[in-house]
Amino acid sequence: MGMPPISPPAHYSVKAFDADCAILDFRAMTYRWGNSLLQVFQDVAQFRDAGCEPGEPPFPVLAVTSERSRAAFLSLVTPTGQPAPDWHFDDIDEAVAHGVRKAREWLDFI
Repeated sequence: MGMPPISPPAHYSVKAFDADCAILDFRAMTYRWGNSLLQVFQDVAQFRDAGCEPGEPPFPVLAVTSERSRAAFLSLVTPTGQPAPDWHFDDIDEAVAHGVRKAREWLDFI
C-alpha cells in the first residue's frame, strides 16, 4: 500500500513482493481525461495472467479512487449507463477486504 501508482514497473512490483492481489490507490491523484492510465492494468494482467488455464480466475487488480479522479477513471473502465465495476472502490478498507477474498479465490485455483 505504500507504493505510488505504478506504470510499466507495475509487474516488477507485483513480482518483487510476490503479491496475491494488487490494489491501485488513485485517491490522491488528480486525473481528468485520457486513456494511458489503463496501461497499469494491462501491464499487471499481462504479467500475472500469462499462461492461465481456461476458466482460471484472473489475478485480482482493484482500484480505489476519490472525488479527484473517480469520474474520469470510471469513464475509462465503465461502458456508458453501466454500474461501476466490482473491482472499483471509494473506501480503501473495503478494497482491502475485497482484495483478500479475491486473492484467496485466485490462490485456491492456482
